[in-house]
Amino acid sequence: MKFHHFKLASLIVSLMLVAPAAFARDSKSSARSSSDSIVSHSAQSESGSGGMHFGLGYSTNGVPTNAYMASPVVMLQLNERNLIQFHFYFPTTRAFTFIGGPLYKYSVVEKNGAGFHIGGGAMAGSIGSNFALQGQVVAGLHFAIPGTSGDVVMHFDGGPTFEVFGGGSTNFYLGANSPLLGATIAYMF
Repeated sequence: MKFHHFKLASLIVSLMLVAPAAFARDSKSSARSSSDSIVSHSAQSESGSGGMHFGLGYSTNGVPTNAYMASPVVMLQLNERNLIQFHFYFPTTRAFTFIGGPLYKYSVVEKNGAGFHIGGGAMAGSIGSNFALQGQVVAGLHFAIPGTSGDVVMHFDGGPTFEVFGGGSTNFYLGANSPLLGATIAYMF
C-alpha cells in the first residue's frame, strides 16, 4: 500500500469515528434548550460542574523527520485548564516506524470553550532501525465546534521543535506543527 493511500484511509476511518459522535444527541442533550447547547466541557468545569474528561480523535501534528504524519490521539482533560494529548503514530511497517508520546497543554485564556493554550511535550520511537526523539514547545488555539454541545473540539498548534535521530543527526524547526496548522479534532466524552 502506498503511503498516500495510508493517509487517505486514516483520514476516512477518523472521520467515520468522529463524525457520528459530532451529530449524535443523547437524551440529556436533546432536553437542553438551544442556549445551553453551546456550553462546552471547559465552561462546565469553570462553573464547578465539570471534571476530568476523556477524548478520542485525530491529529495532523508532525513527527520526527518533519513528515507530518497524521495519528490517532487520546485526550485527557484533567480540569478546565490542563489537558494531556497522547499521540500514537504507526505510519508504515515497511521500515517499521512507531512514535508516541504526550503533549501537555495549559489553557491561558478561555471563554465558552474557546481559548489560547501553551505547553510542551516529547515523543520517542523508531524510524526503521533508528531511534528518534522529539521535544517541542507549543502555543495554539482551541475551540468547541458549534452545534456539538461542546463535545467536538479543534486544536491548532505550533512552535519550536527539536529532533534527535539514532545516527546523531539533529533537526530544529519553528512553525505550525503541520501544513494543516497542527490541527487536531477530538470527541470529548
